[in-house]
Amino acid sequence: MSKGADPVTQFLISRPQGGDVLVGGVRLTVFPLQNNKLGSWDNNTDDTQEYTQEYTSELKVTKGSEVGNAINLPVAFQSVEISAEYGQKTFSRAETTDPKTEITVVEVPPRSELFFYQREYVFRSDVFFIVDAGNEKWIVGSVTGNSIVHTECEVVINSADYFTTRTELTGETEINVDTTRVSDFTKGREILKFDDCTERTKNVLRAMGIDGVVAEPRV
Repeated sequence: MSKGADPVTQFLISRPQGGDVLVGGVRLTVFPLQNNKLGSWDNNTDDTQEYTQEYTSELKVTKGSEVGNAINLPVAFQSVEISAEYGQKTFSRAETTDPKTEITVVEVPPRSELFFYQREYVFRSDVFFIVDAGNEKWIVGSVTGNSIVHTECEVVINSADYFTTRTELTGETEINVDTTRVSDFTKGREILKFDDCTERTKNVLRAMGIDGVVAEPRV
């Protein structure tokens, strides 16, 4: 899949028991919108026919769930705004943290075929960390301190948005993320070597599978 908009940074806070504060910076890359076909009906009669269609709104962390769960990643998406050719979109609680299954009634006109689609959003999240201990804040770095520790999550949101059309769809829709309300929290922060972090911080990061060894992020 090709990249959609430039990355946007969102921030979450995870507070490990004991006092240290880890701030998880989430730099989002949004992919083209997918329209998933959930159903179709071919009405060969002279009367309008009614059918039912079930769909589920939910967020799934498809890669990096250990990190996503630790920093409560789904909550970040409640403040993300995106735009596409159909208009603006802000994700609801059902689409992010409280999955919901609904059934809707679909009317198919006489002598016609109708397709039912649900909009799906895919994000890649490059996550980095800032440690707050002793009133000082540092970016968590690698073992050598030459680069920032980061890890990658992938998120799929099956939205509450659905629509019907008489034409079967093909292709993707480009979407963009609103970047006006965020800033780069890494600016002006010094890198703290992984081994110089508190034991509590290292233990929390290791529980996420992060050990200070850095791989280059994808672009």
